[in-house]
Amino acid sequence: MSESPDGIRVEGLTVRYGQTAALENATVTIRPSRVTGLIGTNGSGKSTLLNSIVGRIRPSSGTVRIDGRSPSSARQRNLIGYVPQTEAVDREFPVSVRDVVMMGRYGHQGFTRRVRPADREAVDRALERVDLTALAERQIGALSGGQLKRTFVARCLAQEAVHLLLDEPFAGVDKASERTITRVLRDLADDG
Repeated sequence: MSESPDGIRVEGLTVRYGQTAALENATVTIRPSRVTGLIGTNGSGKSTLLNSIVGRIRPSSGTVRIDGRSPSSARQRNLIGYVPQTEAVDREFPVSVRDVVMMGRYGHQGFTRRVRPADREAVDRALERVDLTALAERQIGALSGGQLKRTFVARCLAQEAVHLLLDEPFAGVDKASERTITRVLRDLADDG
């Protein structure tokens, strides 16, 4: 990952759900190569802000720029990766940890989704970073909550995005998974 010149800039962001303002006139700059925490009470708009940055929610007003680009343009260029607070997961679906992490490579694979050696290498690196190499072939339904969260972090890492956003990365995880995720984030920031 190379350091980006701009980072993430949010200016005057307002998001409404009907008549309810979830965010009002929020402004923040998130510089590259840093771990930045967003702290607030439940319902204070943290997830709304993150979803606005990645383009999953359209703001009522204000702007979001990622390295000078719109959220949709940033996603298309793999500038931004996202791990949501919760994932809708069918634990019975016959997909392995490796398969889920490979989903992070879809943006690199083109229309055919043909897996190339570079995709396999990125997935292997991501699995190693989150200490899941030994569980790579395990079906996701057999994972603990912490292992599942690390799987989604690995999927985000395999994407090789410049900026990573994690919503509540420690919710529902054990201390070992929390330490692993913390180590990975610090290592990534140190690497730029």
